[in-house]
Amino acid sequence: MIEQEFIKRLPLRNLQWQSKNTTKIIANLDLDIKRFQPDIFPKFTPGAVVTNVFFVHLFFVGCEDVDQYRSSVRKQLQDWLNAVCSKKNQEWMIVHVQQEQRQRGLFTLKRDQTVFEKLKSDFMQQRRVFQLRPFSGDTKDMDLWGEMFGRMAECVVSTLTQQVTQYEEDSRRIEQQRMMPGWNYCQYFVYKEAIVFSLELAGLYDEALAHYDELEAAFIQTLKEQGAPWFKKFGGTEDQDDSRDIMNFMGKPYRDWIIQNTISIFDFRIYLFARQAHMLMKMNQLLELTYRAKTFINQFSTTLVEYRLSLFPFFKESWVYCSNLNVIQHCDEILAFSKFPDHVIATYEGMKGEMLLQARLQLDTLGSYNGFHKYHLNGFIGVYPEDISESKISQKPLSEALKSQSVFDDLYLKTTQKALKSFQTSARPSTIKFLISDLGNFWMQHQKYDKAIEQLEQVCFKYAENGWHQIDVLNVKQLATCYRSLSQNDKLMQSLCFLVGYDKSFSQELLELSQKIQSESLKNVIFDLKSLQFGRLLTEEDPLLIKLVIDSELEIPVTVSVSVRLSAGSGRDAECQLSSVVLEPGKNTISVAGDVPSIGGRYVPTQMHVRLNNLLLLTDLDPFREQTLEIIPSENALKLNCFVSPKTGPAHNRKMKFTVSVGREGLQDMRFKILPLTSLVFDFGSKVDIVKQDVQSTVKVSDDLIHLGSIEPATKLSFELNFRTEAVNTEHKVSLLTSDSAQFLYSSVVRVQMSQLLEVSHEPIYGPEATWIKYTIINRDKIPLRVYQVDSSCQLLTNPKNLYLFPGQSLPILTLPKQDCQLLVHYNTSREELSQFIKSQIQNVLQRHALSHFTQFIFNQFDLSVDHVRTCAEGSVSVKIPSIDWSVFEDREQEQTVLKDCMLELESLFQSIEPVPCKPKTLEYAHEFQPPVVSTLILGTLVHKMDHQGRQIHCRTIGVVFD
Repeated sequence: MIEQEFIKRLPLRNLQWQSKNTTKIIANLDLDIKRFQPDIFPKFTPGAVVTNVFFVHLFFVGCEDVDQYRSSVRKQLQDWLNAVCSKKNQEWMIVHVQQEQRQRGLFTLKRDQTVFEKLKSDFMQQRRVFQLRPFSGDTKDMDLWGEMFGRMAECVVSTLTQQVTQYEEDSRRIEQQRMMPGWNYCQYFVYKEAIVFSLELAGLYDEALAHYDELEAAFIQTLKEQGAPWFKKFGGTEDQDDSRDIMNFMGKPYRDWIIQNTISIFDFRIYLFARQAHMLMKMNQLLELTYRAKTFINQFSTTLVEYRLSLFPFFKESWVYCSNLNVIQHCDEILAFSKFPDHVIATYEGMKGEMLLQARLQLDTLGSYNGFHKYHLNGFIGVYPEDISESKISQKPLSEALKSQSVFDDLYLKTTQKALKSFQTSARPSTIKFLISDLGNFWMQHQKYDKAIEQLEQVCFKYAENGWHQIDVLNVKQLATCYRSLSQNDKLMQSLCFLVGYDKSFSQELLELSQKIQSESLKNVIFDLKSLQFGRLLTEEDPLLIKLVIDSELEIPVTVSVSVRLSAGSGRDAECQLSSVVLEPGKNTISVAGDVPSIGGRYVPTQMHVRLNNLLLLTDLDPFREQTLEIIPSENALKLNCFVSPKTGPAHNRKMKFTVSVGREGLQDMRFKILPLTSLVFDFGSKVDIVKQDVQSTVKVSDDLIHLGSIEPATKLSFELNFRTEAVNTEHKVSLLTSDSAQFLYSSVVRVQMSQLLEVSHEPIYGPEATWIKYTIINRDKIPLRVYQVDSSCQLLTNPKNLYLFPGQSLPILTLPKQDCQLLVHYNTSREELSQFIKSQIQNVLQRHALSHFTQFIFNQFDLSVDHVRTCAEGSVSVKIPSIDWSVFEDREQEQTVLKDCMLELESLFQSIEPVPCKPKTLEYAHEFQPPVVSTLILGTLVHKMDHQGRQIHCRTIGVVFD
């Protein structure tokens, strides 16, 4: 009964132990119960530290008879206590088990002393003597059991504290003698490890691990300072040392060898790591265990290289391979029996993949020396003159793999695929690419080119993202070999184009292959465009020139055709080209030429095409988009424009006028499309009247497309469309489409001012003898307007001519009415007057020197931003002569000299310019006038008045009212 109740209350829970400055909580402490024997204590071994495995001794007394206790039980108790107290750091307790309660009589005057009281009296330590009785569920019984187990927990903690304190003092004393002659690290290790054993028994695995870490650090430091004189040899020469499980600290009598001071360096390092790993496994620290194992294997492998002469050939490769696999096996078992978060599993899989990769790299080395495998990236540590067949590799699967090509290939693929799976789970893209490259190399060595291509194409050109260009080169070389073997010329050409940038020896093969393949378009990586520069368009006759500097990666000269494409958007394209030009190895400077686009706009370079035989190489010119060419439409260029019709007035619908001016090239089967971008509604109808060269005709409209038909060169046509809008300004896209109704020949976004620069209104004026119409003209522009003349279908009573209207100023016009009234205002802006005058003067001066073709170029250099209000008020303005970059005329020295003289002449002309009328614009204002209808109503009123003689007379007043 007592034993069952005792075991039921185990393990002890939540014990507090003070570790230096930290309080540790032992959540659960399992205790083993053993019957006491006189020889139960471990025997003393010379040179060893005896670790006490007993935390508390208990003596159960079941005697109720005091006489029996005196005669026999007390002696047994004393003998037991003497045996226990003869050992250091022992805690003991005496437990009296009460069988039954004695019944006392009602008239008992003296109470006999009980056995429990005698126990407390004889041993004089009440905190070590307890009384229990079989548990019956009573609260008092529960308190007794709780008190006893509480005291037992105190004894366990006290024993642990005493042992650890004693061992720490001993180890500290030995450590202080480290610099003295004859000091032995193994002796220090034994005392230090005694602390670890005590902590391990108490379940304090983190404390135990910390002491092992201190031992490792002390070993490394002592090794640097004193060497290792207490280690007689390095070791690693016993059977199965190359494949033994490095996490099994019971695989050899390591501790006995340490006590005897006969252990080797190899065995000591294995034992120390195995003990550290054991503590981590007890704590279920999967990630820390894997990381430490990976680090230990990598570091110790370099030590094995240093001692390679004392080891059999390829010992290091076998040990690294087997150790990684053994650690993975143990860690996978922890993972299988424990539950971890996803991020922990992903991290573990990443480290597991690294360990598998390390194991696979050992196969690369072994396979290379055995002739089974040739690895193209891995470098090997050390050179073994011996034949690998003489190696004493003990792991059976590895040993068999080195004897058979098929077994080796199977082992190699399985190890690589396991590593690849782990890296995919942990999302390690760089290492995944590395392993895929290895698989491709593996299949290529076995001449299975289709499988090699399947692997290598997954990672082709991917390493450059991380700056690893040489790995890309190696992979592409492998691919080129595969493509060449399978006669896949198109893909082989792609590989050669890439490779010539790193290895120019492929130049001749690339040139020969470009003649064999069919037409192929590839990204240009052979001819690197270093710079692009536009030539200046000085006259309308000048061609469009682009200067290119191209760096050829080939080691031989080649003949190519080069073209550069330009675009201004919406189908406005241009092209410059040069055929049959020889590009030498290195830098080449060439110029490509083309026709100047007939459509104006800002042109940017988009693509460069280089044709080498049947190979077309494309270069995206995004880096050169800052190099732009502004094409100003000439008089012969294609132009589209639109504006609100100058016909206005209350009797007219609002109309928008569109004009199309065709340049030197005609248009075939053209269609006109309008796409409003704001709240603008056009009334297309089914037909539209157009005016072409002053001849009116009608064209059809379908699907909002106006069919203009064929237009001859140098032709101008116009048409008007009714529209509705509430916007003051509006934007719409005006486009010309080719005959297939899909490609835009020309497209432009035009912003149209809905209101006129001049605003006209009218009102009738009625007089006693006549009726007049008063027109008011107001300038709504921001600069002055000059009104040249006003015409009217009615008789003008006031006719102002050649006067300025400043912004917001009004001009009254008085006419006699007609039924259909029309007012024509001929005007223009001061800006247009100044612009046309300057351009005409430039043309006159240049024409005298036969240089009129430079008129537009010189005119574009002028800045016409002047104060127009002040100019019109004062009657003159001074225009500054611009500074011209004469370097654009470097190949036209004679013309440059004459032009400089012309600029001096213009400077004198433009010192004071008086605005001169130019070709006017006309605003038409029309309305109807209806004369008023007069209705007469005569009202009579009798009025009494007196005449001059005093007589009374009667008069009537008459009123007339006009409707």
